[in-house]
This record gives sequence, C-alpha cells and structure tokens, in this order.
Amino acid sequence: MVDEQTYGVMAQARLRPAAVAIVDGETSTTYAELDDRCRRMARLLQDHGVTAGDRVAVMAHNSAGWFVAAHGAGRLGAVVVPVNTHSKRREAQHVITDSGARAVVVDPELAPVLDGLVDVAMLVVGSGLDRQLDAVDDADVVVADDGWPTTMLYTSGTTGLPKGVAPGADDFRRRAAGV
Repeated sequence: MVDEQTYGVMAQARLRPAAVAIVDGETSTTYAELDDRCRRMARLLQDHGVTAGDRVAVMAHNSAGWFVAAHGAGRLGAVVVPVNTHSKRREAQHVITDSGARAVVVDPELAPVLDGLVDVAMLVVGSGLDRQLDAVDDADVVVADDGWPTTMLYTSGTTGLPKGVAPGADDFRRRAAGV
C-alpha cells in the first residue's frame, strides 16, 4: 500500500514539482503545472454545478486533456464516465444520458457527435477551454480527493445499448494506485 501522503497529483506536486508528470506529443507537463490545471478544471466543473457524487463524462482521446478532466472531476469527488471516442451519436448520447452526467468534457472533433444533447454542461477541449482554465479563480475549490478518480465504465453493448458499471471504492485503478 502506498503512503497516502505521497500518491496523487497534489502530493507529487509538493514532493517534486519540477518533475515531468505527462508527455503529450511534444509537450511535457510538470507535476506543478498538472496540479494547477487539475485544480482549475475542478473549479470550472464546480462552476457548472458539479459536486461530489455527480457524473462527469469525458469523451477525449488519450491526452493530457483527458487526464486533467478526469482528475479535475476526481478532486470534487465526482465519478468519471469515459465515453469511447469511436462511439456513434446514439451510443455516446446514451452513455452520457444514462449515467446522469452533469457535465461532459469533449475533444473538438468529437463534439458534433453530441449535438442536440441537453441538460448537460459541455466543455470542449482546446484553446477555448484553455482560456477558461487560465481565467478560473481556483481559490475556493473544495478538494475531496487526490487519488485516482472513481470511474463508471460502460459495457461494449454487444447485445444492445451499453450498460453502466460503477465499481465505486473497489475501482481497480484506485486499488492499483494504492488508494
């Protein structure tokens, strides 16, 4: 078991702020920078009404943006709902609606799949979201957790629409991270 004082982005930002946390293409992000982005994402999600226990869907490619969205949501105690980037409109919208997601973070090229989706805050990754994150006052964000966020996964839907599976505290990623 990992000492709870040394796991998570916040802890690593305190212990080794200048160390590289993520490499995304040609861009490297330190733990201090990642901690700042995750904290700002948490505040932005909080400003959109996300609180502990809420669902936040993330439909983004494997990138630093996905990690920031997931860990920003996790800091609020929200449950992350990954949405397959290959999903068609019906499937993607079903996952978001069925999960009860309060917000969705989506890559710009995938956003058209979500056209017509109502009652959910849409945060599109890219320069617009980066500007929003830069402008966020993150002083009042309430941090519920610093470990790997709890995740609600969806089945492949081979016999119909995908079905949600929420492992909760037994989430294998949380156990693998030692939390």
